[in-house]
Amino acid sequence: VFVTLDAAGLAPDTQKMADLHIANNAGDDVIVDVTMNVPPSPFDPPENVMVDDETGIITWTPPATTIAYDDFDMYTPGDYLAVVAPDLWTTWSNLPGSGEDVVVSDAQFNSPSNSILVELNNDLVMIMNDYTSGVYSMDIDMYVPSGFCGYYNLQKTSTPGEEWGFQIYFQTDGHAIADAGAAAALDFMYNHDEWMDLRLVVDLNADLCSFYFNNELKIEY
Repeated sequence: VFVTLDAAGLAPDTQKMADLHIANNAGDDVIVDVTMNVPPSPFDPPENVMVDDETGIITWTPPATTIAYDDFDMYTPGDYLAVVAPDLWTTWSNLPGSGEDVVVSDAQFNSPSNSILVELNNDLVMIMNDYTSGVYSMDIDMYVPSGFCGYYNLQKTSTPGEEWGFQIYFQTDGHAIADAGAAAALDFMYNHDEWMDLRLVVDLNADLCSFYFNNELKIEY
């Protein structure tokens, strides 16, 4: 008896258990335990593979990989983020658990069931390496309640305050104003009380930065 198990739509590393009942005319059903393990997704293959005919040197473009990710769902509401995730987050003055740190909250969330609440005087810093080549994207989901404002920036190095590469203000009047290559280079309207998808793509090889708002390219510089 051949049984096909369909893993379509199941996440990698999922385990499904079931009983296979085989009816027969000699007595009770025969019950067979069935376990299906969905293997991890394979790595994407390299791109632009080339071999130099004279030297035999192989070159390729590696596939995109996720360097860092955090949806805050593994933490408990009320946790100070830089305290529970010190390898990824700190504060401007490197003072986890202080007034600069943010707390985990379940008041709003774009993935079940947490987000972080950024309030006045909070100054959260994501810990990253200093990259000098390659193409990188940074995605943030942000929710700004009515009557409030939002802000974030991308700095040129991991040293706080050394140089801003991009910064954007989501103002209380519904204007979003970004310094992108020049002060107030971008001005557009946004909606309070809804999640916004914000993406920066930085091509260090071409010295080019692109900002996307809800998947719409807003500015390149």
